[in-house]
Formats: sequence, structure tokens, C-alpha cells
Amino acid sequence: MLVMEGKTEVSHVDARIRAERSAWLREGNVVERVAPYTVVMDIVGNLYQIYYHAKRVAKLVRRASDAAAWSGDDDD
Repeated sequence: MLVMEGKTEVSHVDARIRAERSAWLREGNVVERVAPYTVVMDIVGNLYQIYYHAKRVAKLVRRASDAAAWSGDDDD
């Protein structure tokens, strides 16, 4: 998965997990399932944060690479 194109995959994972966990939450004793549900949703939120951070890093690397190629700098 390329970082710059990863949002679609992250969104699909988010939608699938939310649907599964929401159904799971409704199936049983809600009081006992709220804490595990919250942990899973926090993990999904962290996945988005990791994606956005990786995307920012990829943009910086691309800019640096483009600038080096344009100026003719080689680190070899």
C-alpha cells in the first residue's frame, strides 16, 4: 500500500470494524461490552493518526527528493 493512496484502505478498515463492533455491542450485555468497544474504536482512531503522520512524512520525502533531483544533487 502506498502511503499517499492509503486513505481508501484505512477507511474500509474503519467501516468494517465499526460495523462489526456495533453489531457485537448490540448482541449482548452492553455494560460489559462498552469498555472493549471503546478500546477497539481508540485503536481505529490511532490507525487514522498513523496514516496521516505517514502521509505527511511521505510528502516531505517526496519534496526533498524532487528538490534534489531538480538541483542535480546526488548523495552517491
